[in-house]
Amino acid sequence: MKITIVGGGISGLSAALVARDAGCEVELIEACDRLGGVLATEHRDGLLMERGPDSFVRTKPAAIELCERLNVDLIPTRDIPDRGARIVKDGRLLPLPDGLMLLAPTKIWPFALSPVMSFGGKLRMLRETSIPVREGASDTDDETLASFVRRRLGDEALDRLAQPLVAGIYSGDPEKLSLRATMPRLLDMERKYGSLIKGMQAAAKGKPAASGARYSLFQTPASGMQTVVDALVERLQLDGVTLTTGRRIESLDELDGDGTVLALPARAAAALLDGDLADELSAIRTTGSATISFSWPAEAVPAAKGYGFVVPAIEDRFCMACTCAHNKYDGRAPEGTALLRAFVGGALGPDVAALTDDEIITRARDDLKELLGIKTDPDVVVLSRYDSAQPQYEVGHLDRVARIEAAVTERPGIELVGNSYRGVGVADCIVSARRGIASLVPAP
Repeated sequence: MKITIVGGGISGLSAALVARDAGCEVELIEACDRLGGVLATEHRDGLLMERGPDSFVRTKPAAIELCERLNVDLIPTRDIPDRGARIVKDGRLLPLPDGLMLLAPTKIWPFALSPVMSFGGKLRMLRETSIPVREGASDTDDETLASFVRRRLGDEALDRLAQPLVAGIYSGDPEKLSLRATMPRLLDMERKYGSLIKGMQAAAKGKPAASGARYSLFQTPASGMQTVVDALVERLQLDGVTLTTGRRIESLDELDGDGTVLALPARAAAALLDGDLADELSAIRTTGSATISFSWPAEAVPAAKGYGFVVPAIEDRFCMACTCAHNKYDGRAPEGTALLRAFVGGALGPDVAALTDDEIITRARDDLKELLGIKTDPDVVVLSRYDSAQPQYEVGHLDRVARIEAAVTERPGIELVGNSYRGVGVADCIVSARRGIASLVPAP
């Protein structure tokens, strides 16, 4: 059985590996000149700079399992004294309250004493335990993330906590994002415990306190995410998979074989299809974003503490987040060097596609200099831009995906995989690839 895969990002490469494991003849075709998609690492002047995702989450083991199979060494986040994240309020970087998990406090006093929220905003959040569960809602009902947070925790919690924390994952607008598709765990907690705070407290029992993201859950390749791509490509070549780059497919008529996997963004896949399926795929919106890595001498950036910070949209700044890469993982920068990675764009940020490279770099640099009190220009600058790479899981997304999957079953020999459907992370893409190949290749 011959499988042809269109798209050479992590989804396509993973699909090729699974298909070859199943004994298929495999050809992978990628329009760009390199494989790996957004997984890419830049090495310069002793710096290790990620251009795309910088880690895997251990609660979704597919990526960890792939690295183990490929003998890619993984390392955890650094155990530094001043760990955790910060959040910008009125131009100042403030630590997230100790014990804040997702969006709800699990420890009352640290939250009550934190300056991140106003007194009234804190009282409204703490009233969450008495807010009734939404009546008449079924398992398939959907609502926006903003509606859910506003209903349970209040407006200030949405603006000051939920929006910036969620932007780091989906780069989206909470007023449009689907709760079911993005953070179903919150909905499950409301139904099971009648309260997010009670649910988080139950989940936190016996676990060390964390602020915001639980950084102990993250791992990354010691030599950068590019090593995963390189190891995958090497394995596929050894296994006889045909890998073609620099070839853009304009029609499925160009392809031969017994099955085709479209490992493409939804709208790119739509261009190769027709009818209702193409219409549904085209309806999945995307946003653009960019990351800019800057290095300074460490003494020039004394305020770059912890793993980084997020910026609420109401702060009206250019950057929506920043990672202190030199603090987060070993081997990212030489001793005495600070490596910062700014994130810009997203649904609530500037239209990065309309900006020049110089405009993006200048505005991000000036934002970091003001927030962190930096007086000098950076030594190294690396810009990575993705003008329409982030799919938006808006209200009704899972219903749309169900319609897409139903339409695909009516077209034997075609499968759709990637981050447009049921998860945006690297591990989600790998799982999507496994499912796609399982649907095409008969079980032994």
